[in-house]
Amino acid sequence: MECTEPPETFQPREFAPIDVVSLFAEPKFIQRVQYVESKLPESVQRRIHEITIHAAPMQFHAVALALFASAIAPFGGFFASGFKRGFNIKDFGSSIPGHGGMTDRMDCQIVMALFSYIYYHAFTDRSMVTLASVMSMVLKLRPVDQLDLLLRVANMLQAIGFLPVEIVESIAAVRRNHGGGDGGDGGDDGDGGDHQSMEALLLETPGQA
Repeated sequence: MECTEPPETFQPREFAPIDVVSLFAEPKFIQRVQYVESKLPESVQRRIHEITIHAAPMQFHAVALALFASAIAPFGGFFASGFKRGFNIKDFGSSIPGHGGMTDRMDCQIVMALFSYIYYHAFTDRSMVTLASVMSMVLKLRPVDQLDLLLRVANMLQAIGFLPVEIVESIAAVRRNHGGGDGGDGGDDGDGGDHQSMEALLLETPGQA
């Protein structure tokens, strides 16, 4: 029987501290963390970069869910008790003799289920965004907007030391040369070649000359 490869969330890999933060934080927050890190002494930065954790992303998510289930979810029982007292009833049902109904046995799960749903869509489901899905949206933009996006990504990569400033300046110069391409029916026909060249640039494999 052929086994399929497990999803990326369940595949173990090496995590640096910033990688763990990226599982739960928005990109703007990650950039702030990287900026603060860049202001630390070099010896401290080296120590931080030497720290690695071998784990699957799902293990970090499991820790977060377990912490919530241990510390917050039990308050669902207190909420259910207050709800019953407000209506002057002892139990929600009588399907389980001596224990009430199913809702009485699962009152904590109400809070946990709500948290799990929100957590999944906030932190886990977003990892399903793939390069192909992003590219399909980028290619729907106008060439000028694609240049704006390229310049913003280049600025972000330059800020964290992944891209030389000369490349960013070159992209900015190209964007300035196309500053008048915002609209007009007359410019639509001339944008075809630019759109194709930009599409080729965006689809180019990293490292490909």
